[in-house]
Amino acid sequence: MEVSEKGMNGFKKSLSMVLAVGLVTTSLAATGFAVEKSDTQSTQTSRNLYTANNEFLGTVTTNTTITLSKEGQDTLFTVTKTNDYTLQPKYSSIKEYQTEFADGTETKNYRLTKNKEIYVDGELLETGEANSNAISGGITALNATGGVAAYSHYYSSDYKKFTFATYSDVDFAADPDNLKASGSHVTKTVAPTVTFFEAARSNIDMFSNDYTAYKAALASLAVALGTTIVTWSTVVGAIAGGAATAAAAGVAIDQFNSMENHIGQAYGYVNNM
Repeated sequence: MEVSEKGMNGFKKSLSMVLAVGLVTTSLAATGFAVEKSDTQSTQTSRNLYTANNEFLGTVTTNTTITLSKEGQDTLFTVTKTNDYTLQPKYSSIKEYQTEFADGTETKNYRLTKNKEIYVDGELLETGEANSNAISGGITALNATGGVAAYSHYYSSDYKKFTFATYSDVDFAADPDNLKASGSHVTKTVAPTVTFFEAARSNIDMFSNDYTAYKAALASLAVALGTTIVTWSTVVGAIAGGAATAAAAGVAIDQFNSMENHIGQAYGYVNNM
């Protein structure tokens, strides 16, 4: 599979997300966090959802609560998200989309250690920052534009056959996309009637929307910090320091974790088609 650099997925979508998250970060800056005690910040955002092919998928309203505290030399933060989805009829009738884009509340518990390692519900979050073998760029076999196509995507020219191409993982990177494709990759061309077709498609679409939110959170964090380059140290530093930008950093980390989960699931489904 040939790899090359890709741009961001949809300038208008990314710009709107940056503005939305930027407004959230501005409100957070008024209070900030004090790591000596437990502090809680709540926000609400509404955004449009799109498939990996830029087709309108629906909307989601997300209420996010982030609680930050200190335990010895470790920084703890809990991210609780309540999502209210409204999908287009074309997708709301598909069982796999009903599952992936289901209303509900999810809580993730994060621990940032003094060594800058992050654990999610007790498991190490593999960011791959030090992975020199991470693939810069992405999939060029797909006839679609947008940053997300570099990592996980599908397309069809006639809706009779679909080509899927996806990596199994992503790594953090201090580059314009703040992301690198990594792990294994697979490409398959199949009919829409095969097993796992909708499961693969819905996970790729969820990954695509996680990607947009992740990019927006990092852009908002960069603006708040007055920098143009966001490194992993920048992100964890905002958390560990209990700065006013801690919530934006927490959202970025949570979105990165969600991206890893969904691209891994997408790879598994495509690989088993």
